[in-house]
Amino acid sequence: GEVAYRCPNLTCPAIGRGAIIYYASRRCMDIEGLGEKVVDQLLAADLIHDPADLYTLRAEDVAALDRQGELSATNLMAAIADSKNRDLSRLLNALAIPHIGEETAAILAKHFRSIDHLLAADLDTFLERKQGRKAEKSKIPGIGPIMARAIVAELSRPERRALINRLINAGVNTRCLSPASTEGSQLLNKTIVVTGTLEQFTRQEIEETIRRVGAKASGSISKKTDYVLAGANPGSKRDKAIELGVPIINEQQFLALLGRPNQDKTLFE
Repeated sequence: GEVAYRCPNLTCPAIGRGAIIYYASRRCMDIEGLGEKVVDQLLAADLIHDPADLYTLRAEDVAALDRQGELSATNLMAAIADSKNRDLSRLLNALAIPHIGEETAAILAKHFRSIDHLLAADLDTFLERKQGRKAEKSKIPGIGPIMARAIVAELSRPERRALINRLINAGVNTRCLSPASTEGSQLLNKTIVVTGTLEQFTRQEIEETIRRVGAKASGSISKKTDYVLAGANPGSKRDKAIELGVPIINEQQFLALLGRPNQDKTLFE
């Protein structure tokens, strides 16, 4: 039922620029210092064309750009190198594959555990199909038939595979870093809404932590919400939770539910 126009050509200059900017963004590979202006400079100097080219950059080439210099170049190169250590879920989101956003990327990373396993998956891996029946049943919660077909088709494209292979060869992590099992987690399958400002987590960090322990990070409150994690200045969501009778917890109570009371955000080392 969707109507959308998309350019499928990954080598298109406009697509390449957008792909690099999105890849480097905070909610993806979080490459500090690689904003739109720097990306435009790198493109104009013919130093990069797609995200994989970032890992072939040399500090001296970056330093030679207008308004960069040695210190800026060193910092950017360090940030690019650091991005190689991101979780698979971040990488899948960063690749800007249609139908794969943060939530779907987290589901795929946790289920397949490595990009090799995901690339080897066919439609039968995602769907249970019975002969003579139109009905299809998803084998992976959260990945329906339409999404499954789109993912398999997109990951089968030679140009998409070529980009992923270049990222692998560059040393980018392609494995899920969170625990393989969430069995025993008090938050398994729970829905949590975060509101307000937390002391020990950024919004991105807390959402990733929630997903890693098998829970769902939601943006809206309903009667099905299990917890509202409230920080400073929680706003109307806290009032909504009180109205619906949803339990409200603070940061320390959240850590206690993780089994790590009075500890900081380094939960998975």
